[in-house]
Amino acid sequence: VASGSGETMFAFLCSMVWPFIDSYYVGALALFSLFPTNKIPRDDLALRMQWLAEALYHDRKIQHYESCSLDTLNNAMRTFERMGIIGRAPNDPSPISVDDNELDPKRKPYSPNMVKLMPGKYLFLLIFIHSYF
Repeated sequence: VASGSGETMFAFLCSMVWPFIDSYYVGALALFSLFPTNKIPRDDLALRMQWLAEALYHDRKIQHYESCSLDTLNNAMRTFERMGIIGRAPNDPSPISVDDNELDPKRKPYSPNMVKLMPGKYLFLLIFIHSYF
């Protein structure tokens, strides 16, 4: 319980901002899972980030369940892409063509959008995670 109105406002603002910080932290941690395979479909990476966030929440490493939001984790992935930490994998398979005799012409063939860690950005990612603690 906060003693003054300033402390109450500070606690309120922290509870609003902290889940976003935790989401970006979890996103950076999940990028280390790309080391063995080096590329993964974008949707699978987002789900892996969400799984890690929920695991950290249940282990009480992060305090807010809002940090597990898939929207915030996707925003973190886009931010890492703009920073050059992840990028599109060069050997991304081209979309599969739909035959003319396909029953449903509106059906879109599945072609995953692959992402990978960009070379030379691992040090920045390590500094980002280390500065969190």
